[in-house]
Amino acid sequence: MSLWVIVTLCAACLQVIRTGLQKSLTHDVDNVSGTWIRYIYAMPFVPFLFAAVFFVEEGIPSISLSLLVYCLAASVTQIVATILLLTLFQHRSFAASAAFAKTEGLQVALLGVLVFAEPPSALGWLGICLGTFSVLLLCPWRQLTATGKVIGYGLGAGFLFALTVWLIRSSYQEVQAGTFASALLILAIMVTLQSLLLGIYLYGRRVNFATIWHVRQRAAGVGASSLIGSLCWFWAFGLTNPAYVKVLAQVELPLAFFLGRTVFSERTSVWEISGMTIACVSAVIICYA
Repeated sequence: MSLWVIVTLCAACLQVIRTGLQKSLTHDVDNVSGTWIRYIYAMPFVPFLFAAVFFVEEGIPSISLSLLVYCLAASVTQIVATILLLTLFQHRSFAASAAFAKTEGLQVALLGVLVFAEPPSALGWLGICLGTFSVLLLCPWRQLTATGKVIGYGLGAGFLFALTVWLIRSSYQEVQAGTFASALLILAIMVTLQSLLLGIYLYGRRVNFATIWHVRQRAAGVGASSLIGSLCWFWAFGLTNPAYVKVLAQVELPLAFFLGRTVFSERTSVWEISGMTIACVSAVIICYA
């Protein structure tokens, strides 16, 4: 089994855990504060990331201005995408909310073709199209008035996540692509930038930081799972075409379904189960693309 497959599966599992923990915080903090929790509670681990880079590379690579620009742009798009994703949870079930954001698989592929000159193979396109079809099956078409808003948030989150992926991929141009140390370095820079940007924004809004501290036990789990999961994502993006990574990551949907049923006591329709099954099939196909 290819290294990128193993790393991506680890990332998908950790993302389900992190997203589930974030959803449990939506009743205690607003969406922006919930997004900041993901980064600020990962900050204590950042010195260890830089230490790991030094250990692996025997010295931290030079940090160029271009690298910082790519990381800053990726930080902003990921922040906005995460806020949209948390907003989604207020309109639809946990499993289906995660599914709408999974349109990013197709959007990553399209951006790769139109902007970044890195198209998937024919078999890769088959897996991507099947994955997109599985998302359509998960749409709550019967709830037409609510669906427009939900699809808008979902497509918006998916596009911004897709753009984030390619910005991270582009940042590898400034370091050695595909290496574990490069993923560590990019992650350390982005977590630092995201913590500062959102922290300043929340301070300007005079948010009650005591509330964020009050949920620290659950928030610590969000920060840890987010950090390790992001490290796996970043590493995978440097190992292969990001579109393949995101389509394989749709195995997250059955995991989200299971979490929604067991933890949040949500009911899932036959159409949603069918969509998740097709998502698994597309993931298998992409492994051989």
